[in-house]
Amino acid sequence: MPAPPPGAARGGRTPSKTEILAAKGSARLEQTRGRIRKRLNRRLTTVGILPTMVKLSTRHHRDTLADVEAWAARLGVPASPLAPVGAAH
Repeated sequence: MPAPPPGAARGGRTPSKTEILAAKGSARLEQTRGRIRKRLNRRLTTVGILPTMVKLSTRHHRDTLADVEAWAARLGVPASPLAPVGAAH
């Protein structure tokens, strides 16, 4: 396999809204990253999962955030959410 082109990314963070369909879409993005890793750039890694638009006041978001954090743990990467929506500044 040839070396990746100059300037090719070595790592990426996967964004994921804390909604079930968005989380599934992020999982598909990770599958695509795996295909890129296999075919084009073996050095490409996932450096983390980035939960976005987290509303901790809703149970649905808390449950989905827990799923996203479990998914990140399976990948062996951190899940570091941005400040939750409505959080004190």
